[in-house]
Amino acid sequence: MTRGRLLVLLGGLLLLVGLICSLGSTYYQVRAMGEARQGVAVLAPPKGSPEMLEKERHVHRSDWFFGLGLVLTAAGIILQTCGAIFPAPAAALPAAAPAAPVNPEVLWNAYELEVGLYRDYLGLILKGNAFYYLGVGAILSYYATSTSSTSQGNWDCKRGLMPGY
Repeated sequence: MTRGRLLVLLGGLLLLVGLICSLGSTYYQVRAMGEARQGVAVLAPPKGSPEMLEKERHVHRSDWFFGLGLVLTAAGIILQTCGAIFPAPAAALPAAAPAAPVNPEVLWNAYELEVGLYRDYLGLILKGNAFYYLGVGAILSYYATSTSSTSQGNWDCKRGLMPGY
């Protein structure tokens, strides 16, 4: 096993343990919430009571698992990235075949095919973009000329349309 593959494997293992820690964090957070997670308004227990100490212990464990999971996930990502950066050994790489001369006619045909394909896609994108701007402009001009939309509160409702224009 090469060094790169070992780092990728260890990184994946750390990512898996980080995921398990996040599940543990969720478990303890749910335990700390108790009946409140069901949508029931529950009064907090008095400070210093055993119930409050148990809730604080669950919150502390949840925070600890969250921090540990975050650190392990970051370490796993770093190890996998470093493992992917390392080159494969020279013996594992297949020998490159000698390049045969390419016929220019084949290259021109491939170029013409790709240009024709992407020209249609570009035209479709431009038409969709123009339709979007025309629609937003029509809506904004309607609200700008409407007599009932002079209040500031009404313009606040339509402000979501303006980033598109």
